Amino acid sequence: MNVKKEMKTKLFEFDPVVYPFPLLVCKYVPGVTAKELSERFNQVIDRRTIQVLTEDDLRAFPTLTAKTVCVTDKVTDEMKYLVILYRPKKIRWGVVSHEALHVLDFLADWLGFKAPVVCDDEPHAYFIEWVANCIGSVIDGYPEKMMKGKLLKFEDYATETNQSNAGGQD
Repeated sequence: MNVKKEMKTKLFEFDPVVYPFPLLVCKYVPGVTAKELSERFNQVIDRRTIQVLTEDDLRAFPTLTAKTVCVTDKVTDEMKYLVILYRPKKIRWGVVSHEALHVLDFLADWLGFKAPVVCDDEPHAYFIEWVANCIGSVIDGYPEKMMKGKLLKFEDYATETNQSNAGGQD
């Protein structure tokens, strides 16, 4: 008998310690991830514009291996960087570096400076290294051990959402 295992998105959160926003990294599960993420987050377009993050915004297409999105948590309103790994087995270090640079660009924009226009680029290099290592640890399958990534559960989020909604009703 063939039993089909239910697939769930594994979403890992990394504490940046000295940077203002957490990093989220997840492996994409077709038919699951886009729905789960769109229910949990809104998309940050720029410092003043937040829009609904739709399933269509997150769907994979044939050549997409990874995507980085700046998001806010719908419950806590906390801003986070989200890197989605669509095809982790096909991702090479060039793609990891590419996505890490997007995260740096989001940070630079939020803080009000342009990332490449700095005399001492060492802080940028360390930030990109940290982001790349977080992404790499999820690809390799050891985020908790390698980078102290915390597995977030969508079930816990649903409970938080229901509790916060119930508390706000008259």
